[in-house]
Amino acid sequence: MAWQDRDYYRDHDSGRMSPLMWLVAGSMPLFTAFGIRVKAHASLIVLIVVILLFGFGSGTSFESRIQSATILFGIILLHEFGHCFAARWMGGTAEEIMMTPLGGLAFAMAPRKPWPTFVTVAGGPAVNVILCLVCGVGLYFTLGVFPLGPWTFGKIYHDINSTGWLNLASYFFWIYATSYALLLFNMIPVWPLDGGQILQSIL
Repeated sequence: MAWQDRDYYRDHDSGRMSPLMWLVAGSMPLFTAFGIRVKAHASLIVLIVVILLFGFGSGTSFESRIQSATILFGIILLHEFGHCFAARWMGGTAEEIMMTPLGGLAFAMAPRKPWPTFVTVAGGPAVNVILCLVCGVGLYFTLGVFPLGPWTFGKIYHDINSTGWLNLASYFFWIYATSYALLLFNMIPVWPLDGGQILQSIL
């Protein structure tokens, strides 16, 4: 049998997908919300396990790893729901979200017109903006500082490190910082990032 005729997707003894192909193309259903199926790509599951076991560095605790992974996962998921809700608002469809190590992928289809496309793509970054505003206000009321620049970021980071994770201000800060960083990256005007798609819909 030639290599192109072989079925690498299946374990012929069991009829199931082979472990290698599961890592490449497999996924695990997580839950369904608002009629949208949320799945995790197999490679994301492996990455999360590695991060929880080994972390980003020797100085990170298991608790902080769980909290960091949860915040990142939650923000990306909310971002993708933003795309889905925007697509539906424009008369389109949204049935599934796939979470991958490189981010989320919303299977959202809007009517093929500039304005619906713009709104659908902008729905994701809009969620990040809302998260930043809410957490920024939360930081103002808990620490008396609104994170508008790097000088305030440094002060807040120092205060958070001195008190640890288990306080409300720390959650506000890390959600704000993570959402802000993802927003800046996502708005780079290159395809397939949201910034590039927004620019294309405008042009």
